[in-house]
Amino acid sequence: ERIGLNFGAPGDRMTRDGTLWLDYPSVGGPSPSITVRTTPLTPTWHYRHSIWMKGGTGWPWVAASAVEGLGKLTLHDLKPGRYTVRLYFAELADNHPGDRVQTVSVQGRTALSQLDIVDQANGSMRGFVHEIEDVDVGDVLTLKLTAAIGKTLISGVEAIRQ
Repeated sequence: ERIGLNFGAPGDRMTRDGTLWLDYPSVGGPSPSITVRTTPLTPTWHYRHSIWMKGGTGWPWVAASAVEGLGKLTLHDLKPGRYTVRLYFAELADNHPGDRVQTVSVQGRTALSQLDIVDQANGSMRGFVHEIEDVDVGDVLTLKLTAAIGKTLISGVEAIRQ
């Protein structure tokens, strides 16, 4: 009913509200088996400790890691239905507004157009969350990221069945 993917994180974590956040790729020990596919197959994974985060919204430990250069991600074997999808972002480099701009689509529909993470979060190392409600999911959730300037960047995705 609830799952989170924390890109580049060192391990899994469960929140009080019941979301199981899985490190992806799995590096922190045994995790539940899930099917995730990425394009490219080997984007760049980043990890920073959450102590370095300077605020913002969302879980700082989710925002503190990320995947860079991701074009497409598919999360398979979900229970069909309507979902709330939360996208987690933070700029982990010392970038300025305009250094990284991207468009993010969920299930083929644009969720964020011309997203500038530094501008949206009011600086680097600050997290923010974008929530999309009523996302129809058969059994696969698809994210597509397209860079306009620089490389794409996302810290995590959470899917909550409504």
